Amino acid sequence: MGIVPHWNFLIQMCDTPYFVMASDDDEWEPWFLSEVDDLLQKYPNVGLVHAKISRIWKDGSLIHTEQYDYELDSCSEYISHLFSGTLIHCMQNNVFRTDIVKSAGGCVDMPVAWFSDDATTILASSNGVAYTRRPSFRFRQSDINTSGDESRKLSKKKVMACVAFKSWLADRFPLEVASAEKYIEAMAKHSYRTLSLWDFITKFYLLKKIKASGKSNLYWDVIKLWIGTKCIKHKRNG
Repeated sequence: MGIVPHWNFLIQMCDTPYFVMASDDDEWEPWFLSEVDDLLQKYPNVGLVHAKISRIWKDGSLIHTEQYDYELDSCSEYISHLFSGTLIHCMQNNVFRTDIVKSAGGCVDMPVAWFSDDATTILASSNGVAYTRRPSFRFRQSDINTSGDESRKLSKKKVMACVAFKSWLADRFPLEVASAEKYIEAMAKHSYRTLSLWDFITKFYLLKKIKASGKSNLYWDVIKLWIGTKCIKHKRNG
């Protein structure tokens, strides 16, 4: 069973109004629950509570803390903030309303769960998102999790996920695609660096389950992007 099917297996057994997708290497501040409870009392209809994140390295040292001063977002506003660089992309800091996630079909399954957190929180934000004011969650980053693993095998699946997520977003939220395009492209380019041109064409853009971008010159775009990212890598190495 993959990561996302396992998430959904657990969600189906959940009989509480809210749930958190907890992990064993992150940290919740002592005031996490009280902050969340205050927000749910104030905004009982929201489908998602976003606990402000402090990103920490594997040794616990602080890397970055989210900087925002808003308390409530609509779904559209949440998508804009998510892909503008204001918010850290994460699953475990969120408190989800169980009935909304279940009615949406559970967590969205993407290759290696890449973008599954974004897609699932976007679905949960349909009734709005509330935000804690204080940093309430410590998200641990390392070189052994999916985000830090830059192996060629995993990079292939990450690129598949970039294409699949953009297609999913275009189907579900077509008016919001523009706000996410730069971020998706940046994530794809980062993974492209380890791949060959043959990987591009045979492994991703010919997969029937991934919809084409709609551009008639799709293959030429792929070749240009591959050449561009290889040039960037060459400059950095030089």
